[in-house]
Amino acid sequence: MTNCGQTLNLADANSDEGALSRLIFQESTDLARFGNTFPNSPDVALHNYERELQGVAAVVFNRVYILNSRPDLRTGFGSKGASIADVVYSRGASGTQFAGFTPSGISRGISNRIEATLRGPADSPECNKLRDAINTAQTYRRGIDSKLDSLFALRTAGSGAPGGSFQAVPWVGGSGNDFYTLKKNFLDPRRARRFGWWW
Repeated sequence: MTNCGQTLNLADANSDEGALSRLIFQESTDLARFGNTFPNSPDVALHNYERELQGVAAVVFNRVYILNSRPDLRTGFGSKGASIADVVYSRGASGTQFAGFTPSGISRGISNRIEATLRGPADSPECNKLRDAINTAQTYRRGIDSKLDSLFALRTAGSGAPGGSFQAVPWVGGSGNDFYTLKKNFLDPRRARRFGWWW
């Protein structure tokens, strides 16, 4: 039997691609949940699943962008010059930004899940999800979709906003996460237009 690890090229956890791949895998909702939400509409389930994968990537990309284009703002996301991996692991940030991803690395529970996935069958749902996470991390770019460019946070559905500067954004049905943008008054509207922020 071919195992998952033989079919995937998961980048090192300290690289931008590897860090983002692991975060997307951990934070995104399983395709099965979307399928259960839309049992008679598999195309909708797949679209929403893929859209959420992109949403997780967008949150990280947008935080990197704002840290480097608007260092005057006190976002708590990290420091100017931050990389994708820096944002994923909350390096220079005011507290952990994503559960299980800290400056010292990935939690044992998440690492165990990934290792078990890599040892498991290549056609398992977990392997397929990890493959999709890697593909999203490799291909996602900001500046293509203004809705994705507005995402700055995600939390488990129903757990509330991560702070007073955030406003919930309707995203995709069936998701186990809620997504958030920054409130309009967090940025000066004239500068918001200049820097390409959309609300």
